[in-house]
Amino acid sequence: MKSYELFKETVKERLKYVLPVEFRKGTIRIDHVEKVGETYESIGVKLEHVPTMVRVNLSDCYRKYQQGETIASIVEMIKDVIVENTHMQVPDWLTNYDIVKDKLFMRVRHHKNEGCTLQSYPHQRMCDLILTYQIEISNHNGQLNSAVVTNEMIKKFGVSLEQFEKDAMDSCKKNYPTRIRDDYFPSEENHPKVVMVTNDQFLNGAAVLFYPETIPELLEIFPEGFILIPASIHELIAYSLSSRKDYEEIDKTIARCNTKYCDNETSVLSTHAYVYDPEVNRLETSEEYCRRKDISYDSKTYEREKIKCENEVDEEEW
Repeated sequence: MKSYELFKETVKERLKYVLPVEFRKGTIRIDHVEKVGETYESIGVKLEHVPTMVRVNLSDCYRKYQQGETIASIVEMIKDVIVENTHMQVPDWLTNYDIVKDKLFMRVRHHKNEGCTLQSYPHQRMCDLILTYQIEISNHNGQLNSAVVTNEMIKKFGVSLEQFEKDAMDSCKKNYPTRIRDDYFPSEENHPKVVMVTNDQFLNGAAVLFYPETIPELLEIFPEGFILIPASIHELIAYSLSSRKDYEEIDKTIARCNTKYCDNETSVLSTHAYVYDPEVNRLETSEEYCRRKDISYDSKTYEREKIKCENEVDEEEW
């Protein structure tokens, strides 16, 4: 399997051979993109006569490659997304709320910096997780082309924030219903029960944590409380609060997963576990939980393990 760096250069090289003639005069670019709550690398074709460029998330593409898709099929998908969306970058319906409300979805990120970048965007918080709202413009085999919703857009839609949030939740639950899988991990005798928490498309699945019924459903499975492992922005892993006490070892596991299986930090949801303790009836970070329970916890464990894993990856590629 190619490293991420080699993957993106291979994709860039092959893309120029599959683009239609009218696109070959443009410049294929790989750019670093920063949006509210997320950063990633994108690939696109800059055309002189088109004011803005359609961008395809390369990190999401690499995730598909890791899951078994061929580079050829990924390049074909990127080509299709670019060609289909170049001439419809701002659809006419984007100002029609009756259409928009059925295309709303939510995305969750780890908010590392308490800056002012979120002031212009409707959002919700749970611990250090931030939920923002997006409008799905197109979805080509899981490759989303979307627009982030701003407070100014909601004003122009002519709806209240409360109504918008309700509509967004209704749209998400309809288009991306919760999926709690207990068959993903093989059950073994004397091993704790483990479930995957995501949506039925395995796309931005961590957002289901904000659905009002998700935590109650998990408490039905784990009435004693549960630990959540942030596998990626697409899925969470949950198991019983009573089954594990070494939170530094959990952090090491998260560091290994983030380094080896999440591409370019884009799919990384968080750097630590989360705990839902019915005693306090809220989600806490593992550090907050350990502090409250007077459990030994070293918050630097993740960074040390991450550096170690990065060195191992470098050696493997060498």
